[in-house]
Amino acid sequence: MASKTVECPSCQHQFVAHDLTFKRKNVQCPNASCKIVFQERIGFGTVVNRYRGVSLGQSERRTVMARRNIIHGRSRSAPARTIWPGDDLNDAVRHVKDLTDRNWTNSGARDVCLAYKGLDTRRLGQTEGLIIDCPKAVNDDTAVAHFQKVKEKLQAAQKNTDVTEATGEAAAALTMLSRNTFTSARGGSLTLAGFQMAWGMKEHSGPGFDQIWIRALRSGRTVTTQYLIVEAKGVGATLNTNSWMPDDFEQMGTRWVCHNLKMMESAGHDLGDEIIKGLKLDLHIRWGNFDGASKNYYGCRGYVGSRTAPPDNVQLYGVVITANWQPDGMLKGKVSGFRRYTNFTY
Repeated sequence: MASKTVECPSCQHQFVAHDLTFKRKNVQCPNASCKIVFQERIGFGTVVNRYRGVSLGQSERRTVMARRNIIHGRSRSAPARTIWPGDDLNDAVRHVKDLTDRNWTNSGARDVCLAYKGLDTRRLGQTEGLIIDCPKAVNDDTAVAHFQKVKEKLQAAQKNTDVTEATGEAAAALTMLSRNTFTSARGGSLTLAGFQMAWGMKEHSGPGFDQIWIRALRSGRTVTTQYLIVEAKGVGATLNTNSWMPDDFEQMGTRWVCHNLKMMESAGHDLGDEIIKGLKLDLHIRWGNFDGASKNYYGCRGYVGSRTAPPDNVQLYGVVITANWQPDGMLKGKVSGFRRYTNFTY
């Protein structure tokens, strides 16, 4: 048996677990506000130093697999907080133990309703909810419909992927409605006041853009239209590299964006057509029957007319927002990859 320092996969509290063996063993987090039980084990690397110079092989990396299933029946995208309502609950968060409660069934436009099986680990078989107050959603009908779709998907969720997707969608929209500015690593920034959701969970399903937000800025007679594509990620999720697609087709990359704009337009979505025409993009099949398959991928070969760049008064931005639960029960988003798209012919 051996001891090692482990990190709770729910609250990230670090502590020393004793009497571990090569077989997985239940370990309880000592954090009073957490107390979840998860599985840990020692790998060969933990004990190799006991044997002077005797190699026992590569260290096994099994911790991640255990963390993905930390509590049977409880989604990895559920809140880090495991005792509800508990102490120090955020003032904007309400716990609903019974989903037949009128606070849940009669939720309003400013209520973001999120349901999780095993929300409280003392009642793992029960689905409970939390309601986040989001007053800024009231004046955005598409955002209200988006949050309603999130509520429906979480209540009906049968797969972990459904829970992950809906949690990410909720976190991304909450972040858009509560944050003031996005800043890029290159020094560019974008204030967020005035953006309205135009494309959300109610409008889309499957691959493509998760969310698109729009804002019109007026300066004298000039109107600048800004579009912001948001890629929503659930807890711990990352961008897809899309290695089976043409080169440099990573999610949220320029080529991926151009292809999906054309796919939106081809599917009859007016917003895709609006963005393509606004940016004056000449999109066509650039990688036909790629890799010998029947799939075609679109790209930009230039701009309509004699233009060499998009018009200054139509701008396209992108950002990735990953769901991030706070200890006080609030759902926030980690922002990364903010950028403005300019060279579409790449």
